[in-house]
Amino acid sequence: MARKISVIQYKRYESKYEKLLEEIPKLEDEVKAAREHGDLSENAEHDAAKAKLAMAKAERADLEELLKCEIVEYDKSPLLVAGSILRISSPALTEGPIVVQLSDVGDLVIEGCLNTATPLGKIIQGKLPGQFTVGKDIFTVEKIMNPNIEEFIQMYPEEDVLIKSLFDKAERE
Repeated sequence: MARKISVIQYKRYESKYEKLLEEIPKLEDEVKAAREHGDLSENAEHDAAKAKLAMAKAERADLEELLKCEIVEYDKSPLLVAGSILRISSPALTEGPIVVQLSDVGDLVIEGCLNTATPLGKIIQGKLPGQFTVGKDIFTVEKIMNPNIEEFIQMYPEEDVLIKSLFDKAERE
């Protein structure tokens, strides 16, 4: 099954990708500079710079794959499907309701998205909005029919908080 992302997600991934393309040469320079600080077997600065560069390159590879995904239009039906913008509330959400996009992005965990592979994502996909139970938690899911795209993008800035923490508790049960 091909991965699907929305226009919102595509714009966010494209922006992150462009920033990484600018950041990677700087990180490569940091590795070179750290290499000059002596014996590599005892050079923590060099190890840290290499690790940072490796993480950036791995993120770049992930983003390159995401930018190849099929782009889905906003869904106008009442069903909860990939591309739908949702408001989710639950007593399990200590910071209050969240707004996310239901997304089919394989095993990836992406900020601002509820992956269809998560326990809650699996339960709600293809259903009408309402209450859903995951483990011992009850989630109320509403669909936002005419989302403000720019407002949604601003909810999840570059230094994002991954939404994965919401579902960690349910997955452990």
